[in-house]
Amino acid sequence: MVENITTKSLGLRKLGHKLSQLIMPNLSIFIAWGFLSFLTPYFSGELAQRLNEVSEWMLHLLLPILIGYLGGKITGNQRGAIVGAIATLGIIVGSTAPQIVGAMIMGTLAGKVYDFFENKVKEQFTIGYEMLIHNLLV
Repeated sequence: MVENITTKSLGLRKLGHKLSQLIMPNLSIFIAWGFLSFLTPYFSGELAQRLNEVSEWMLHLLLPILIGYLGGKITGNQRGAIVGAIATLGIIVGSTAPQIVGAMIMGTLAGKVYDFFENKVKEQFTIGYEMLIHNLLV
C-alpha cells in the first residue's frame, strides 16, 4: 500500500515537472499579460479598448502558441516545435475559450508524434532526400 502511494506521488511529481517546463520559460509573457489586464480599467476611451484587445489576443493566441511551440521543442526538437505550434493553432481555431491547457497537451503530443514518424521514415529514404522528407513531415 505504501509503495503504491509513493509511486503515484512520484508520477505526479514528474507530471508537475513536465508542466512547469512548459510554463516557466514563458513566465515573462504571463506577467506582461497580467500587467496589461491590470492596467486596462485605469484607462478610458480608445486606449482602454486597444489594451483590452491586445490582452485578449495575448491570452487567446500568443500564450497558447508559445506553450505549444515549447512543448513540441521539448519532445521533438526544432521541427517538433513547429509541428507543436501548428497543432496548437488548430485547436485555437476550433475553440472560443483560451487553450492554454490544450496547448500543453497538443504541443507536446504533436512533437512526440513528429519525432516518432521522423525516426520511422528517415531510414527508408536515400541521403539526398533528407531535407525534403523533414519538410514534408512537418
